[in-house]
Amino acid sequence: MRYRKKPVVLEAYQTDKELDIETLEGTMHASVGDYIITGVRGEQYPCKPDIFEQTYEPADVPTASPWHRVEEELPKEPGEYIVAYHPCYWDDVKTKVTKVGIDNFRGKSAWAKKKFQRVTHWMEKPAPPQEETK
Repeated sequence: MRYRKKPVVLEAYQTDKELDIETLEGTMHASVGDYIITGVRGEQYPCKPDIFEQTYEPADVPTASPWHRVEEELPKEPGEYIVAYHPCYWDDVKTKVTKVGIDNFRGKSAWAKKKFQRVTHWMEKPAPPQEETK
């Protein structure tokens, strides 16, 4: 059976001196540049920078939204995109409802279904899921 690590926010700092740290597994040595991580139970342990950078990312930095505002940026290439739109008929937008769907961008500023909707945001379609081989 395979497992995925739960998303847990931890405290960590990069040390600027050699340290010996008492861990749950015994005394471990931390070199200059190693990260000192405080675990979910308050325990501390060292982690080499390359492993730390592959395993962790800052938790207090907001991730960028994949959505682009049509007013600010249009797709560079024609094709299918996920869009957020207001349903509108004859350009009379009386509703604040926003729907999400797939539309075909034809280039310049033309969306295929523009006659029936007003696209406000777009984003790239994600890659389809890959079947796992056992």
